[in-house]
Amino acid sequence: MSTPNGGGNEPYGEPNRTEYRLEGYDVPGGTPGAYQDPVTGTGYGDPTQSGYPGQGQPGYQSQPGYQQPASAPPGYGPASAPPGYGQPAFGEPGYAPPPPPKKSNTGLIIGLVAGVAALLLCVGAGTVGYFVVFRGTPAPTPSSTTNSTGNAGGTSTGTGTGGNQATHKVPTTGCGPADLLTIQNTFGLGTSPDKPQPEQSVSSGSSKCSAQYEKGSGNTHVIADIELNMEFASDNAGAVQDLSSEQTVANQLKYQVETISGVGSQAILVTTSSGRMEIYAVDANVVVDAEWFGYGSAASSVSKDSVVTALKTLANTALTRTAS
Repeated sequence: MSTPNGGGNEPYGEPNRTEYRLEGYDVPGGTPGAYQDPVTGTGYGDPTQSGYPGQGQPGYQSQPGYQQPASAPPGYGPASAPPGYGQPAFGEPGYAPPPPPKKSNTGLIIGLVAGVAALLLCVGAGTVGYFVVFRGTPAPTPSSTTNSTGNAGGTSTGTGTGGNQATHKVPTTGCGPADLLTIQNTFGLGTSPDKPQPEQSVSSGSSKCSAQYEKGSGNTHVIADIELNMEFASDNAGAVQDLSSEQTVANQLKYQVETISGVGSQAILVTTSSGRMEIYAVDANVVVDAEWFGYGSAASSVSKDSVVTALKTLANTALTRTAS
């Protein structure tokens, strides 16, 4: 019998497994029943035999270690590891699990591209709409016709200019378009102590200037209230509509209405029951209203024709000064 196998590789990772082998027992050429106690070393088995089996028997030999038989005994298949022994033994390096697959960014990229395309489409549509709505009509151009002063706009001959274009602009001051000095000189008027300075105002679509002058005293006393009002429309059609409205009101009030020439493209003279005279004239996109109201003991000495001529001059000068 051989000694325990103390060296070599233990199968299946089982440490200190002891292997015993019977020598000569039931083996051809050996002594039947002769074997040795693995603990005490005392031989036993055959009562007729005593002593150590080494007497006359093959000697005790140390095996080099357990060796896998070249072939399995009859009836047994090839040796295989028990289930679960295919994993690495304790202490040996294991295998890390495979990394998870990377997430694809294709969907995110497609979404971003679609969002940017939609935004550009909206911006482009808005731009096109702006130009279609707000830029579809070409900007008006100033009239090429000039008057005796070389400025475009109303003329001193009253022929009118501008057609349907917006060729007049709101002045920066209400009395800027008014030639009040010519009125004073024509009638020999001086400053009124009640209103020494003209009054004026300007809004987004209109301007106004009013002044008061007088002359003489007693039976020669004349007081004149002068006004120049201007209403600016977006085009000639708007200005014509404003003139029509003024004429309608005058007719309803039973004022005297006359069509006159020599100022703007079309004009009317309105005389009220109190003697106030007003000229309404249209030129391009503006309606000019020049007014005279005379009173005093000698007011009747001022002729109507002289007043109409003075008001035409006042209106035409205003048209010239507001022309663009």
